[in-house]
Amino acid sequence: TVDKSGARMLELAQRYETESKRRAIEELARRNEQQAFELRQRELKQRWMWTVIGACVVFLGGTTCFLVRLRKSHRMVSATNQMLRQSQAELQELNGSLEERVQARTAELQRIARQRSEFLTQMSHELRTPLNAVLGYAQLLQRDAVLPPEQAAGLQVIQKSGEQLMTLIDDFLDSAKIDAGKLALAPSEVHLPEFLHTIANMVRVKAERKQIAFQYEPAPDLPAAVRADEQRLRQALLNLLSNAVKFTDHGSVTLRVGFTPPGRLLFEVEDTGIGIRSEQIDTIFEPFEQVGDAQRRLGGTGLGLFIAGQFVHLMGGEIHVESRVDHGSRFWFELDLPVIDAAHIALPPLPAPAGDDLVAPPAAEMDLLYRLAMVGNMSDIVEHARHL
Repeated sequence: TVDKSGARMLELAQRYETESKRRAIEELARRNEQQAFELRQRELKQRWMWTVIGACVVFLGGTTCFLVRLRKSHRMVSATNQMLRQSQAELQELNGSLEERVQARTAELQRIARQRSEFLTQMSHELRTPLNAVLGYAQLLQRDAVLPPEQAAGLQVIQKSGEQLMTLIDDFLDSAKIDAGKLALAPSEVHLPEFLHTIANMVRVKAERKQIAFQYEPAPDLPAAVRADEQRLRQALLNLLSNAVKFTDHGSVTLRVGFTPPGRLLFEVEDTGIGIRSEQIDTIFEPFEQVGDAQRRLGGTGLGLFIAGQFVHLMGGEIHVESRVDHGSRFWFELDLPVIDAAHIALPPLPAPAGDDLVAPPAAEMDLLYRLAMVGNMSDIVEHARHL
């Protein structure tokens, strides 16, 4: 019994010791796990701390670099601004000097233009006076029926050369007025049908001389009278028609006049002449520009279309052109002209005819009338008509 009790006591003691060891081991394991967790937490805290410290260091370093670069940029911007201020000051000084030069140059050009205009005006007056006398005497001498053929031919050469010179003088004078800005309109009452018939008759003489047809096609509802600058409108139409006749060898030249109420007039000149190349259309209205061969350029200055374009522009229109080489050309422009009421038209009194039939003047007289019309000297036209 004693042995059994001792064995039982020993067994209980071993079990207790085993249980104590197991609890001690578990407690130790638990403490180890807790210490390992604490170590991991501490390690994580340390890593986070070093990460924050590193980020702060990088941020501070980046901020420092940014501030250094910003300072350098500020210095560069300050230097650039200083250079810009200096450049602006120099540019303002240069602009002031340039404006003074431009003003001086403009004044010089205006002075030269005035001098040229005055010179051309005086020259025109000095040349036209003796030239009119030469042409007048040539006309008077051509009326002598007993002149030998050689002398008659010489007088005709004198007359043609004088007319050509008169046209050149007038073209240069008009060009000088246009350049000087002294060209002004003088509107008056224009009896439109009579005005257009006169122009058509003048051009018909030149066309028949070249053995080409001339057609005048007015609109049936043309107003009886309009208010316009008669001289400028006449010269613009005659310049266009003269060019059409000059550059047409076969076929016809046509003058069309249309009307759209209340006061828009369409003037159209069409020919079947040599035409204009497409690359020349943009330059034909510039001064001293001529088209065609050298033979056709003789006797011209290249100012006819330029002057016509300036006159039409001054009256509020613009000349347009269509052309095909070897097929002809078409020039046209539109003007808004005030129509005068028929009840207020003052028609000039017509002298009674001397006989029952009206006889057209000779070709020489029509040439003189045409030259006077190109000049626009209505007083000489009236005086010559009285003589006829």
